[in-house]
Amino acid sequence: MNPNEIIHGLTDLVSVMPVSFWAIGMSRVSCV
Repeated sequence: MNPNEIIHGLTDLVSVMPVSFWAIGMSRVSCV
């Protein structure tokens, strides 16, 4: 695995994390 693939994977992870946090927050709010 070359460094470019690792960096690309990290940027994908960082861009997806806020969306997952938002989804978890919305699901918790709808459950309450």
